[in-house]
Amino acid sequence: MDKTWADIAEIAGFAKKTFRTVYSYLCSYAHAGGLSGLQIGQVINVQDQERLSKLSLQFGLLLMSHFLFSYTSLFPETQKVLEKDEEGYRLANKWFVTWKEDGFQNIFFS
Repeated sequence: MDKTWADIAEIAGFAKKTFRTVYSYLCSYAHAGGLSGLQIGQVINVQDQERLSKLSLQFGLLLMSHFLFSYTSLFPETQKVLEKDEEGYRLANKWFVTWKEDGFQNIFFS
C-alpha cells in the first residue's frame, strides 16, 4: 500500500499530528527500551504511578473501541451481539472518540 502508520491513521479518521505524537510515545513503551517500566518505577508516589498507567490503558480503550466498531460494521451479525450487551456497548461508545473532536488534545496533551 506504500502508506505509513500515520497515513493509515489519517484514513481511519485520526489527526495525523496527534497520531504521530501518541505513536511515538507508545512505541517507547512497547519496544525493548523498557522506558515504561523505568518511568513508572521512578515515580515517587503511588498516585502518580497509577496516573501514568491509566494513560496507556486509555489509549488502548480508544483504539479497541475503534476496532470494535469497524469490525461490527463489516460483519452485521456481530453488531447485533454488541448491541444486546448494553454495558459493553455503552463502554465502547464512551471511548469511541476521534482525535479530530474538539477538546481531544486537551484531554491528553495539556
